[in-house]
Amino acid sequence: MPGYQLPGIQRMRNGIIPSLVHATRCKLLKIIKDSSSFTIILDIWSSKSMMGFIGFTCHAVRKTFERYILFLGVKRMIGRHTAENILAEYEHLLRDWEIDRSLIDDFQADFETVGNVIPAYLGLMNALTLTVRDRNGVQIPNPNSRLTTLVKYCKGFVAGLRLSLERRFLFILRDVHYVMGSIFDPRFKLAWITLAGLNETAVVKAVAAEIELRYHILRNRKVDSVCLPNPQTQVQTDDACVSPSNNLAGPPSSTRKRRLSQSLYSPVIEVPRPRSVIGPAKALEEFDVYLKEDIIDMEVPLDPMDPNSELCVTKPLEFWKVNQYRFPILSEIGRDVVSVAASSGSVERAFSVASDILTAKRSAMKPDLFSNLMLIKCNAGLNVGSFDE
Repeated sequence: MPGYQLPGIQRMRNGIIPSLVHATRCKLLKIIKDSSSFTIILDIWSSKSMMGFIGFTCHAVRKTFERYILFLGVKRMIGRHTAENILAEYEHLLRDWEIDRSLIDDFQADFETVGNVIPAYLGLMNALTLTVRDRNGVQIPNPNSRLTTLVKYCKGFVAGLRLSLERRFLFILRDVHYVMGSIFDPRFKLAWITLAGLNETAVVKAVAAEIELRYHILRNRKVDSVCLPNPQTQVQTDDACVSPSNNLAGPPSSTRKRRLSQSLYSPVIEVPRPRSVIGPAKALEEFDVYLKEDIIDMEVPLDPMDPNSELCVTKPLEFWKVNQYRFPILSEIGRDVVSVAASSGSVERAFSVASDILTAKRSAMKPDLFSNLMLIKCNAGLNVGSFDE
């Protein structure tokens, strides 16, 4: 533009960059405070000058089923990269961003979640299995493997690759996060259990117990959000918070005598009926209905009424958002389950940006300036317009 002058170095470092960091941090804090669960992903990166940095990304899901990938920062790692030092940086990150530990599911692309891991693992294991046994115990080529007709001279290599894959990923079949992620993914549900060699009844029973546990966690979280502690307020019961004005009005309304006017209108007032199923039983009932429904295709048409419509990838989080009124309790559990990322790709992409900022010609950059530039750059494309006041 005519007449435009580039800002000087002092203005950039002392004015523009700090203001952008402050604005970005405020936007991220708004998202974090309005999110129901988090997945923290961390990794360690070394620059060309052999300076160690630890980076953190966060997959956050709001209560409205909106998912965000946030870059929380990168810090200089001084000393050895031991488990104690990494844990200390992790704890400092939680305090710095005011993140509640109870909302974090696990240490763990964008719409691919933890539910993809078990089906992908079983698919790779099946592809690397060149031979199977028939009913008579005779080994025959695996008809479900595309490598059967392709591999002729490297069968030992394929067998070793399969053994290595099994040693590294066999534990996921016993991990509650991966199992629940696959079951709460409407594209898989229980279809993978037989291929994994597990007992379907035992798996469903274990997942039902986990659903009951998560229901109580969600219930306690809601109670804590409603019942805010107030030193001037005396709590009369365990289930409700009584405001000071109610305390001045006398004892709780449940102990008062019924007014005479209520008896006058009692014939026309509908007596509230007790719910047939409440609490954890309601969640398990929704879970049973969910499992009885057919699984969803990996790709669905954009317009179901148009036979020639283009296909789009099925997103598990979008499924629970659409069906939150059919499954009011299970959808909240499913929202938190499928929000866990399937890989650490987000933090790896952040370190690709780091190599563009901390180049060989800029190796003397201060760690604080590098951290601020990373925070601005990695969150530049974040759609947070709805959070602007």
